[in-house]
Amino acid sequence: MIETPLRIFIIRHAETEWNRLRRVQGVSDIPLNERGLAQAGALGRRLAPEPLRAIYSSPLTRARQTAEAIALPHGLTVGILPGLAELHQGEFEGKAFGELIAGHADLLAAFAKDPTDVRIPGGETMAEAQARAWDAFTGILSRHEEGSVAVVGHNMTNLAVLCRFLGMGLPHFRRLSQSSTGLTILERGAQGLFLRLLNDISHLPENLQPEAQTAAPDRMVAEAATRAGTR
Repeated sequence: MIETPLRIFIIRHAETEWNRLRRVQGVSDIPLNERGLAQAGALGRRLAPEPLRAIYSSPLTRARQTAEAIALPHGLTVGILPGLAELHQGEFEGKAFGELIAGHADLLAAFAKDPTDVRIPGGETMAEAQARAWDAFTGILSRHEEGSVAVVGHNMTNLAVLCRFLGMGLPHFRRLSQSSTGLTILERGAQGLFLRLLNDISHLPENLQPEAQTAAPDRMVAEAATRAGTR
């Protein structure tokens, strides 16, 4: 008999300096900045009363630091799952979003239309990232039938998992949002898992609230699509 229904907390890592500078991170291993550490601490305090049974994280430092802040009050060890790592963005990594428009307008326009099979040079496609992240997510589900579990990942891979869970195609992934330490909750009910909460950041005080981190990339993609269309 299941005494406590399964609750999955899907979390995006806290802020890094590259987030602040609007640089593409991908699998580049960038740690949290000072604000990010404070954000992670606030999230850890919010989840401290939760009876967490396990915490999983991407292997990248920014996700592990966020997961460790959650784990600390519970005395849990963070489980590392490589499948939760961010979308590999190849030659784009380290570049500011604004730098990418002039040289990659056609690729960005294709990504804006349907990112599923668009491959950034030296990187991977969204479909590939979704497949490995989904495998990691379903592996977690197979290990936990009840209780609360936290999963700390990244913007693109979290959105890819949520798209598959919600039955949305990857062309629609920008209809969802993941802020720094944004908390999404899935719960198991009579009809299976359902979405309880999406991208909640109420645990962050005003001085730690993230800026609209998806706004700059979305403007970049829209501008690139416009430029490509006028060639």
